[in-house]
Amino acid sequence: MYQAAAVMGEDPVAAAAQVGDWASRRNVTELYLALGPTGALLDDPGLPAFIAGLGAAGVSTEALIGDATWTDPARRERMRERIQAILDYNAAQGDGERFVGLHLDIENWITGTPCANQPPSCWLPDLTDTYRDALAMLDGSGMALAADINGTKLRSADLDSRQAVLDAAGRLLLMIYMQPLDRVERFATECLDGVDPGSNEVMAAVRPVDFDSPCDVLSTLDDYFAETSGYAGASAFNYAEYLALCP
Repeated sequence: MYQAAAVMGEDPVAAAAQVGDWASRRNVTELYLALGPTGALLDDPGLPAFIAGLGAAGVSTEALIGDATWTDPARRERMRERIQAILDYNAAQGDGERFVGLHLDIENWITGTPCANQPPSCWLPDLTDTYRDALAMLDGSGMALAADINGTKLRSADLDSRQAVLDAAGRLLLMIYMQPLDRVERFATECLDGVDPGSNEVMAAVRPVDFDSPCDVLSTLDDYFAETSGYAGASAFNYAEYLALCP
C-alpha cells in the first residue's frame, strides 16, 4: 500500500498504531512510504519509531523514491545518491527501525517524457537497465527491490522484454488503474503470459476508488490469482483514499 510521508503527522508513534490497527483489519502487510523529492524524511527523528510501530503491528515498510529522468544514464547518479542515503539510514538504525525494501516508482512512459504515448519498446529497455543498477546497489544490504510499472502498457511487450524487466526488478507491481476488475485480471494475466517468475514476484496494483466494491477488491484479486506462480498479492493506492472508503 502506497502513502505519502504526511501520514506520520506530529505523533509518529500514534500514527503507526492507527495505520497498523487499520491494516490488520484489512489484511494489509506492507506500506510503501514515499520519501519525497529530496528524501528529507530520512532526517525526521520520528521515522524510526514510525517504522518500528508499523512492524509491531505486522506491517513492513519500504522506502519509495522515483523520478522518470533516472532512466537516462547521464542522470542516474541522482538515483544512486538517493539509494545510498536510504542505505545509510538503515545502517544507523536498530532492529525493527529499518526499511525492508527499496520501492522504485520511475514512470518513464508518462506525459512529458521522451517515450510518452510510445510502445514499451521505447521505454522498457532503459527502465530495465535502471532496475538492474538499483538492484546492484542493494547487494548485501538485506533490502529487497520492488518496482512500479504500467501493467496496462507492459502486457503489449514481447516475452523476452517482460521476462527481463521482472528479472531485473525482482518484484514488479503491475499498476492497472481506471479499469474494471475483469480487465485488471486479464491485463495482469497477459503481463505474465509465458513469463517464468522463478524466485521473482508480481503484484497487482490498483486504486480501490476505481471499483464499486472497493473494500473487497484486494481479496478478490488474491483469490483470482491464488494459483498463479509468482503472485505475491494485491496492492492499493493509497492509504488515505482507502481509509476513507473502507474505515
